[in-house]
Amino acid sequence: MKIEGLLGSIHTYVAKHMEDLVEGEKLLLKIMEVKEEYNRLVLIHHSVWLRISQLQIGQIVSGTIQCAKDYGSFVDIGDFKAFLPTSCVNNPSNIFKVGDSIEAAITKLDIETGRVVLKGFENLA
Repeated sequence: MKIEGLLGSIHTYVAKHMEDLVEGEKLLLKIMEVKEEYNRLVLIHHSVWLRISQLQIGQIVSGTIQCAKDYGSFVDIGDFKAFLPTSCVNNPSNIFKVGDSIEAAITKLDIETGRVVLKGFENLA
């Protein structure tokens, strides 16, 4: 999307709710990050931001591995993705695969940027 000449991207919400969106529909969004050097905005749907703001460090969440990389995995825990760093599990490429269901604890939470970091401890598969 374009907002006053800047390219904007909405994290996860739109992809999950694509069938419910109507062209021209107004969405309630929160600007999470402005990257002027790239001419980009990072946006989050207001309902997702509200959900993130209700999370707490130490809280146990369930999710599904969406992407596994050498440096960590991205875990879908609702309408957004949390990050599970490699340093928080032993060799995640051998433990977790895309589609695996896991439980993890929230170790870092930045409500202002919408970033959630996890420490995985259980594969539910």
